[in-house]
Amino acid sequence: MRRYHARLSGLLLDRIDLHVEVSPAGAGDARGESSATERERVARAREFRERRPAAPREGRAAEWAGVDRRAHELLRAARERLALSERAVERVVRVARTIADLAERESVDETAIAEAISYRARSFGATEAGARDAAEALLR
Repeated sequence: MRRYHARLSGLLLDRIDLHVEVSPAGAGDARGESSATERERVARAREFRERRPAAPREGRAAEWAGVDRRAHELLRAARERLALSERAVERVVRVARTIADLAERESVDETAIAEAISYRARSFGATEAGARDAAEALLR
């Protein structure tokens, strides 16, 4: 898997918003929320998004997505430490905006950015725990 992953170019990886590993169906005993619960949660997030003022379609993602000051600083630090491209930063902000919508928060805070970064960090070969640790280290 690592050899195959190494063959993927950064330009291609920049276009993928979430980098997560999933277990085969039926593996393990851990169960998440039911589909009905998830469907309701997504419907609430969509309603919340519709009530939010519309974001401009053009311009830097961090400026239009309602990123608060501390989250903006975290994003800047992540960009430097992880050598994120402008496209990758924009993808992180979009994912963080979705995370904030799911939590029904008006602005994108640093926890939403850290979670979004943890999904992006997996593209660098980090495990789920390693990606989470990397995002948490950025918070410090």
